[in-house]
Formats: sequence, structure tokens, C-alpha cells
Amino acid sequence: MNLKSLAYFVTVAEELNISRAAEKLNMSQPPLSAQIKNLEYDLKTELFIRGKRLKIHMLISLSYKKYIVHPILYVFYYSYARNYNRITKGCRANDSRKLSIMKDVRCLMELRNMMYEGKAKKVFETDDPEVLVVDYKDDATAFNGLKKGTISGKGVINNQMSNILMQGLEKRGVPTHFIKELSERQTAVKRVKILPLEVIIRNIAAGSFSKRYGVEEGKVFKQPTIEFSYKNDDLGDPLLNDDHAYALELCTKEELDLVKKYAFMVNDYLKEVWKQCGVTLVDFKIEFGKTSDGTIVLADEISPDTCRLWDSKTNEKLDKDRFRRDLGGVEDAYTEVMKRLRDNI
Repeated sequence: MNLKSLAYFVTVAEELNISRAAEKLNMSQPPLSAQIKNLEYDLKTELFIRGKRLKIHMLISLSYKKYIVHPILYVFYYSYARNYNRITKGCRANDSRKLSIMKDVRCLMELRNMMYEGKAKKVFETDDPEVLVVDYKDDATAFNGLKKGTISGKGVINNQMSNILMQGLEKRGVPTHFIKELSERQTAVKRVKILPLEVIIRNIAAGSFSKRYGVEEGKVFKQPTIEFSYKNDDLGDPLLNDDHAYALELCTKEELDLVKKYAFMVNDYLKEVWKQCGVTLVDFKIEFGKTSDGTIVLADEISPDTCRLWDSKTNEKLDKDRFRRDLGGVEDAYTEVMKRLRDNI
């Protein structure tokens, strides 16, 4: 691979037409097609879907929606990040669109090591020690990883839904790790040290609560409940109370009091938002972390993976329970709640 391959790819992606791209590059069509095929061979992935009309295959939108970059090209771009001036040297001063995409590419490609890969996302370090990039996956798990599968498009929905809701929570006074949405699946976030506590707020009896206490699913509580589990996969994320958290030195009393305050604020906001969407917020799980200066912020995600969401009229499940319980229509449920959120917020 070389820098010319990058220029060829960007031009073809911009034009979505080999002939126009070749004309723009002042070369004939066959050599350009050969260059793109060679790039696909080197990367061992298909970049474009051929047909009557050229289509982009599995691409991620950057901040400028007309420009796209294939995820697997990250390594390629990063390898040449320091050659940015060479890439843009040939751009005319008034060719602002090309300069814009190259600046976006350079900014986005400052990813370094993948520091963590979990069940639903990957986390990358960046050149800024205080900033991480979260990459949401389509992988799905349930029952502490015993059940595994894929929910097509889940990563895109979870990323964008989390970002919409976290920005709303910021306006309500709940600090979050959100910085900026970089693409459909990737978001820049503040580096935090996650408190090893899963915080669960319940408005209606469902799931493990109903099973644990023998309460019929659907019973509406007079007031929301809060519970904590010790975030430890090896132990099965056991429930614990405040004193357990202090004894295990998972947090201080002041930190836990603040976590509780924020958790109920999150509940109030989410109930209001989902009500506008014709959705009942049954329960949800959230996580908090501490920034380098000790500030407690909401982290992780808010999505159908972490919330129980029922249709307000029919009580149809519109969340990950469709995957857990083999109810089918998982992708449709995720798509539906995302559509309702966009239409009503």
C-alpha cells in the first residue's frame, strides 16, 4: 500500500463513480479499477459493491457526511498520519472539501492501542491521554456470556442513542463521559476509571427481580428502586449493599451518594423522554466512572442493551429481552425504538 492508494480510495468514495473519479484523477478507468482491487486484496475486504451504481460497502460516516472511511483502513491511515502534509500538498487552496476530509481522517486516525474489548464494544487510546474512542459492535451476549449472537446494526443504534440521551442528560445537570460522536459506531469520550458497580434502577418488576422475589412481571412500583451489583464477571456480578461497597473499597460514601443522586436524575429524564416516544421505561443498568480530576460522570451506554423498554400500549418488548428470550424481531425492535427517539426528541 502507498499514499496514492489512499488518494484513489478517497476520490472514488467521493464520486461513487469510477469514470468520474478517473477523470478527476487524470487517469484512465482500467488502471484506477485495478488500483482499487489491489487495495481490496491487500486489506482482504470489499470496499465497494459493484453494480449498475457503485455503492459503499460497510463504511463509516465522518463529521462531513459526504465522506466515508472503511473501518479496516484505520491501520492504513494511522501508518501514514505523519505524512499528512504530503497527502494534502496537491490540493488546491480552494479545494476545501478535500482538505476537510483529510483533516477529519488525520484527526480520527490518531487512534493508538486497543486498550479493551468487551462484550459490546472496543475502546481505543488516542494521542490525548484524557480521551478514548469507543467503537460499538453488533455482538450480543446474555446470561453473563453464556448466550452469544449478533444483532445486525446494534452497534450503530447503541452508539447514536447513547449520544443523544447523554447530551440530554448533560443539559439536566448529569455529567457524562461524552465528548463527540465521530461516526455511526465511534464516539470520543473522556477517559474514566469505572467504578466497579453496576447501578440498576427499576420502575416495574421484570427480569431477575421478578424471579428473585417471586413478583409478577409488570407490577408497577410505588417508587423506583435502586440496587447495586459488584461488577465482576468471574463472580457473576453479585448484588451488594452500601456497606459491602464500602467494605470492598469500591467507592466512598460521598461517591455512592452522588451516584444515587445522578441515577435517579437519569431515571426521571429517561422516563420523560421514553413517555414522549410511546415507550415505558421498565428498568435500566448504568455505570459511572471517575475522571482524572476525581469527577464522577455517567459512562458506558444507554441503549436497548441496557434498558428494558416496553411499548406503552401493548407492552411489547422493544429491547434485548427479545434476544434473551428468543422472541425474534430483535433488529426490528432496536430500529423501532431508535426511530421513535429521533421522531420525538
